[in-house]
Amino acid sequence: MLRSSLIVAAATLLCATAGAQNRVPSNKVLPIKPQQVHQAGRVDVQTGQWTTAQKAVQQVNVFNNTCFPYDGTGYIYYTTLEYCSEFYDEGQIPASDNTDWESATGGTGNANSYVINEISFTYCVNGSTPDMEMAFFDNLPNGGCPDLSGVLGGGNSPWKVHGGTPGNGAAGYFDVSGLGLPGGTTGGGLNCWFVTLTNLGFTLQGDGDGAWDNSPDTDVFIWGAKINNVPPSGGANGMFLVTDPAGTGQIGGNYGPGNCTFDVACGTDWAWGSTFGGCGNGYNTEDHWWINTDTGVAGTCLNAAASGCYWFGGYPTGPYGSFWMRLGAEADIGGAYEVACDANQKVTSAGCLPTLTLPTNVVTKGAVGSVFAPLTNAQMPATPGMLIFAPVGNQAAVATPYGELCMSPFFRASTTATVPTGTAPCGGTYNFDIQKLVNDAQPGQADVGAQLIVQGWFRDNGFAPPGNADFSNAVKTLTVQ
Repeated sequence: MLRSSLIVAAATLLCATAGAQNRVPSNKVLPIKPQQVHQAGRVDVQTGQWTTAQKAVQQVNVFNNTCFPYDGTGYIYYTTLEYCSEFYDEGQIPASDNTDWESATGGTGNANSYVINEISFTYCVNGSTPDMEMAFFDNLPNGGCPDLSGVLGGGNSPWKVHGGTPGNGAAGYFDVSGLGLPGGTTGGGLNCWFVTLTNLGFTLQGDGDGAWDNSPDTDVFIWGAKINNVPPSGGANGMFLVTDPAGTGQIGGNYGPGNCTFDVACGTDWAWGSTFGGCGNGYNTEDHWWINTDTGVAGTCLNAAASGCYWFGGYPTGPYGSFWMRLGAEADIGGAYEVACDANQKVTSAGCLPTLTLPTNVVTKGAVGSVFAPLTNAQMPATPGMLIFAPVGNQAAVATPYGELCMSPFFRASTTATVPTGTAPCGGTYNFDIQKLVNDAQPGQADVGAQLIVQGWFRDNGFAPPGNADFSNAVKTLTVQ
């Protein structure tokens, strides 16, 4: 996190490539009354089913940016997000080699990629149910102020360019307009909501690319949101603001960078809007963010006259600096599975390092549905790949032309064969169904009580035979119950 003495200089440097940094006008930061804020609950993005439970016990915070500023008024605040614009903000999830994170917090990051299963966020909306979209990126140019006009052209957004599908390498994209999110009052007035999306299953790389570079431009992930509703006359839609990176705005003082991440203790939020049992100052979120406005209507946006880098002014002038958001992953992250056979792993012909992760370490034999284990950073274009597996203990690593085989002997999970999605050269993702692997296994291969080691395999025709294929790392232990 930037401290107050460094905020102006550092944030300006970080945004230099995006042009002048613009301060958000004070009249675009609006107070919220207690009676306007509600808990919407949780909604499964696959089934659309809602529950009033606030947090799943099997999730932990891998990014938590939820501490409200305290200004003595009894209000919290939101900033307007007009229908013709979207914002892009930054955060960081530490990879396993991030010694800066460990020394600054005393915490541990136990993996190089994380399967994100839930997102908690906030919004304020006047009138109708929000028509809202969100996207998550491993990283984008220029760190916290990603100048998308240079990447996508003409000030258009990933959503606009790609017709509502993940664009520009988005790790996860969610159109939440069909999930029945609650809206404003029946009379068209303002309501504000906490909501959690569950059953997501997309992967974010630790420190942006799976390794710590000690660079604010490459170690951060980027998330973006847009609200497409046109508010009623005099109304304004937007999202909650949370504390400035100086971190001194909440009761109890400065909890430091990354509190409420992994095993680092959460802070105590002062506000009546506090939720999830504590608050966090998101690791390496900063007081700068990018606004992207639709071409031709920039002058009508409440927040910005044009696309560009914006900020709130730095502590103590602006006690807020970013937006309320939390990412949850498996509760026993780092203990859910162990990574194996990655030290001698072969890179693909394009220089990719394919990475297999597990969304859970327990699969129920015979259960209905799918449980997807993503293999990311795969070669693109690529041919179908599949999983191989064996009981834990069959781990005599063998050097092969495909890289290191982590088990011998092994079984082929041929029914998991699938083709990847993504972009060349290294943006491929295989979504292997480990539920299908367990259900379709022959007797004696994955029976109830078995503990398995799993590895991905796929063809790589950039190499000549016999080395025209690649292994991922292996992961263990997948327990069958």
